[in-house]
Amino acid sequence: MFTKQLIAPSRPDLATAEIVEAGIAYLATHGDSYAAAYLDENNVSFNVMVRVLTEPEHRRSSHYPDW
Repeated sequence: MFTKQLIAPSRPDLATAEIVEAGIAYLATHGDSYAAAYLDENNVSFNVMVRVLTEPEHRRSSHYPDW
């Protein structure tokens, strides 16, 4: 019998992960102020907002290309 091993995602909170990825997309299309406001309105922590908006090399893996 085969068993499937699950690999832990880099972002355990999938709802927040989707919000963060949308914020990264907004950064590319609408700029940093818009992206920051979107993330803030969706209760993303300040530390995460700063990391994803200003330190692309420290972002967790994404389903999207590097914006």
